[in-house]
Amino acid sequence: MSELNPPGNPSAPELNPLQQDVLVELFNMSLGQAVSTLSDLVGEEVFVSLPEFRVVERARMTEVIAEGLGAGVDMVAMPCRLLFAGQGAVAGLALLAAPRESFRHLADLLWNHQSPPAGERERMEQEAMLEVGDLLLYTCASNMSQFLESEIEGRAAVHVENAASMLRDLAPAWSPPGEPSLAELRVRFHLPDRDEVQGLMLFVLELSALPLLRRELNRLLGKLGV
Repeated sequence: MSELNPPGNPSAPELNPLQQDVLVELFNMSLGQAVSTLSDLVGEEVFVSLPEFRVVERARMTEVIAEGLGAGVDMVAMPCRLLFAGQGAVAGLALLAAPRESFRHLADLLWNHQSPPAGERERMEQEAMLEVGDLLLYTCASNMSQFLESEIEGRAAVHVENAASMLRDLAPAWSPPGEPSLAELRVRFHLPDRDEVQGLMLFVLELSALPLLRRELNRLLGKLGV
């Protein structure tokens, strides 16, 4: 598991190993229903990796998202906030990222391999990607919110074609653009019988909100008697 204080950012607030483990497990449980939903939609089993938690420099975020996915990565993004009564809010960005070809194969599975009308494929692919992304991302974010006993405030998911502009365009809606680093939870997913279908689901958090998150995790641990 990555250390929370990255080189060059020694003032980053820390989560101790137990807090990190709890946060990762909450993310893992939050993904369970989302993954099950995706499996039902495509009619095939979906495998996911163990969740990872790390801190990433904002300037490298789009590069990090594309790690291992190759060129031509498309994304669906949903800005959201977890609201804690009387305590404040944690701003986040839920993301579904995959190579464009993976989204095309997923669309074929959703359509049960029925070809769309001529000239309509690209539009229908984007619509399918948005619908699936919105469903999966909201399911994951709302489950995280429920586990942390907070309220969720989310915006509609958007299709991101240009990964390089993602943070610049979406930052005002969820995180201070001057913040140098971001905390990231991620899993990889793939269809074991279809190597061409793979991607990432991520939950990115503003680093300045970690003290509030740490307090809420400690409260949860206290309720569990840990």
